[in-house]
Amino acid sequence: LRQSVESLGGDREDLTLEIVYLPRFGDMLESDLIAAVNKFEQRITAMPDYEKYCLKEYSQSEIELEKASNAEQIRIVNSLPHPCAKHHTIFWSCDPSLGVDCESLLSKPVGLMYCPKVGQSCSPTEMVVNDTFKGIKTSVYANSIPDVRTPAGLNSWNFLRLVDSQFGSGNQIVRAALTVFTFGVPFEGYKTVNDDADGQSDKLAEFLYDTYDSPLDGGGAVGHDGVSYLFNGHGM
Repeated sequence: LRQSVESLGGDREDLTLEIVYLPRFGDMLESDLIAAVNKFEQRITAMPDYEKYCLKEYSQSEIELEKASNAEQIRIVNSLPHPCAKHHTIFWSCDPSLGVDCESLLSKPVGLMYCPKVGQSCSPTEMVVNDTFKGIKTSVYANSIPDVRTPAGLNSWNFLRLVDSQFGSGNQIVRAALTVFTFGVPFEGYKTVNDDADGQSDKLAEFLYDTYDSPLDGGGAVGHDGVSYLFNGHGM
């Protein structure tokens, strides 16, 4: 498939924007903090040209085409528009349309927000904080064992890698939470990952700096006094 998340040119930074959230008082899983960060991350992805640079989402059937090296079908797939892939965050809800109970460790994507729709996925604006559900899901993750060899263990790993190392083994307090926005190459106007790799790297760095550096600088962008954050991105 057309896009890749691999780094541009060996030892360069990954194609990401990373934000670490820190609670000013106690626990990052307080309901009002979760809701505030969810709305903040919606603003991140709604910025002009985000869709131009974001990593795209491919269906499982499209991914299978690549595994089968079906060049003609891949060419057709690459000519079609694709939505941005979901960023990696705990401030999200599972997808009920996948047919798995959202309270289960097997539900995907990982996250602590609740989707009130039955059998349908929720957009970020439709996700809500439900204290009962949040408590159940927090306990599930806190008592889980990460193991990338099993579906449940992989989901555990996908959640635990986004929170501080003190969370887990029964501890349900999060002192720091990481969100990763991933971008994919080649960008519009380039044929491959290696097509003017330096130029593509510079384009992403310019986009991230011009779009996010000033709004994020100063620490008040989340809009909630209970949250501080650190951020870093490609070229920032």
